[in-house]
Amino acid sequence: MINLEAGQVATPQPANDAAKDTNVYVVCDRKDDQGIQVSRKDIGDNIFAQRLSMSARRHLRDLRRDAVVEYR
Repeated sequence: MINLEAGQVATPQPANDAAKDTNVYVVCDRKDDQGIQVSRKDIGDNIFAQRLSMSARRHLRDLRRDAVVEYR
């Protein structure tokens, strides 16, 4: 299917689960997959933000665990 252009039909292939069934594929559209271009800095910033968020959650958890509530 890699060599097919948009609108072309692939040769019929027997289905894996049953000998009498056949799969037919049609290529509807072709796009070059450029992927998402992410810079090294963006990845580093994302990791830093995740670590900071985790640290903040831990700190709040510890504060709640150690808190003493007094009723008067």
